[in-house]
Amino acid sequence: MVRGADDRLLRRQLDQKWRTLDQFEASLKKLETSKIQWRAKMAIKDGELEAAKVSPLSSLYHFLMMREQVWREGCRARGPD
Repeated sequence: MVRGADDRLLRRQLDQKWRTLDQFEASLKKLETSKIQWRAKMAIKDGELEAAKVSPLSSLYHFLMMREQVWREGCRARGPD
């Protein structure tokens, strides 16, 4: 009778260890995915930075266009005078 209880206890402990291991593996996969996404975003930002270094006039043009767009949206939000 004690042997069966010991077997069940050991089986429960083993199942818990496997669940813990599975959770750890899942967290590693999630971390790997996040790392890949972060590297992709970083590569995009590096490309944008290099493009800005190459073409300062282009950057100025884009800045002015964005500023104009923000100004127009502000005018629309205020409505007619």
